Amino acid sequence: MVKLICLFMCVTLFLTTKDAHKLKEKYFGLVDDLKKSKNVSWTDLIHSFLEKEINKIYNTPEDIIGCVVYLLLLYAEHTNFVRPLELPDERYLPRAARWNIKEIFVEFMKEWRLPNTQ
Repeated sequence: MVKLICLFMCVTLFLTTKDAHKLKEKYFGLVDDLKKSKNVSWTDLIHSFLEKEINKIYNTPEDIIGCVVYLLLLYAEHTNFVRPLELPDERYLPRAARWNIKEIFVEFMKEWRLPNTQ
């Protein structure tokens, strides 16, 4: 069941294609061997996958595939437009959970003076 969930996450979120139902064969090994999966730097993998896709089709951003939500998180972490959620010291959340995606999007749209498509 764990392998199936990992595979689902790869196909639909992390390493997605435009139709979100295909995964390149080279990534199957990541979810097939859970011990190997624990040693994978998922952030680096997602980043490099997305970077490769952006470099391939940077003139048509609507065709970019991969974890594009990561771009919003990267934007938020490297600008001062949005502040992360304040959490008590004893409470741990992954970095991605410390941000309000809608707030990042709204600020991003303001910054680029694009029409807000909420």
